[in-house]
Amino acid sequence: MQLHHLAFRAKNVAATVTFYRDVLRLTVIKSDDRSTWLASGSVVVMIEPRAANEPSRSTDLDLVAFAIGQEERRLWPARLTSMGLTIEAETESTIYLRDPDGRRVGLSDFVFGDPASPHR
Repeated sequence: MQLHHLAFRAKNVAATVTFYRDVLRLTVIKSDDRSTWLASGSVVVMIEPRAANEPSRSTDLDLVAFAIGQEERRLWPARLTSMGLTIEAETESTIYLRDPDGRRVGLSDFVFGDPASPHR
């Protein structure tokens, strides 16, 4: 089974779409009054309006991680900070930050199955 799509609820849809489009470089493939869809490889990331009574995501540790190349891993911290974004944490393989709605996002070059990795 493979991941089909992710649906993110956002208090500020425009700011959240801008983050995924401009910061993470996902491509908008559909946009209407109800949602905006962005392509992340074969997975679609849907950004939808969050109702006023839905909980905030700003303190939980749930994570969605996007793959980045090992060569570009070293470039991302400077790029993110130059855009005014805060890096919440970093490991050898992953950079952690929050999207405008407080969702925890990772940018990772971790290779699953790597014999050198403790998570193989």
